Parts: sequence; C-alpha cells; structure tokens
Amino acid sequence: MKLLFVCTGNTCRSPMAEGIYNQKAAARGLTPAESAGIFAVPGDPVTPNAVTAAAEYGADISGHRARVVTADLLKSCDRIYCMTPSHLAALAALFPDCAEKCRLLNDAGIPDPYGGDLACYRRTAAALNAALDAIIKEDPS
Repeated sequence: MKLLFVCTGNTCRSPMAEGIYNQKAAARGLTPAESAGIFAVPGDPVTPNAVTAAAEYGADISGHRARVVTADLLKSCDRIYCMTPSHLAALAALFPDCAEKCRLLNDAGIPDPYGGDLACYRRTAAALNAALDAIIKEDPS
C-alpha cells in the first residue's frame, strides 16, 4: 500500500512523517511512503529542526526537497494522510476525485512546528511517531 503524507509547505511535518514512516516500513517490508505540501514551494529544503527531530527517530530527511501536491501524485497513492482538518478539506476541494482516499493522520491533528524551537519540533515528531505506529498496526500489507 502506497501512502502519502500531506501538510502545508512540505518542509516540516510531512517530510518528518515520510522519513519516520519509511524507517519503520523498511524494517517490516512495507512500501515506502512519500510526502508533499498543498502550498509547497518546490525545491525548498527541510527546516534544520525537522532534520534534527526526525534523526532522533532514525530518519535522515536532510536531502528532502519540498514538492507540491498534484492530481497525478494523489492518484498514484492508496491512502493519503493529512496533518490537519484544513488540509483534508483543501484536498477534498482541490481534488474531489481523490477525497475518499484522504484521512487525518490522527484525530487531534498534528501541530505545525514551523518557526518553533527544537522542543516544538520534538513534540511534533513524537505525535507523528505515535500516529505512524497506529497506522502501521492497521496496514493490511
């Protein structure tokens, strides 16, 4: 099953989710995930605090570059995980044909650490890690 993680700019939450998930997926033989942002600036680097926080979960996201969500990318994925209800609503409005594949990563939403200190990024990474453990448990592959 191919997963996609979506946030706003694809420089914090979704790349951390992609990296942490892929660490877990590799150990279980699952298909690697990807990430993108609804309002991403293609080529933007991941924030330094995101790199540090993800590394604490064994994920090296230092080479990640932002990319924007496209219809083709959404169609190529089996399940799309959004960080907040506003991301979910935006995808449903922009890409109604893919709305049935979209869901929240967790019920509470994943807070945006952008502009925050490392402690803020660590809290976000911890929330991502817990949510990713939950979706891996329910993955049928």
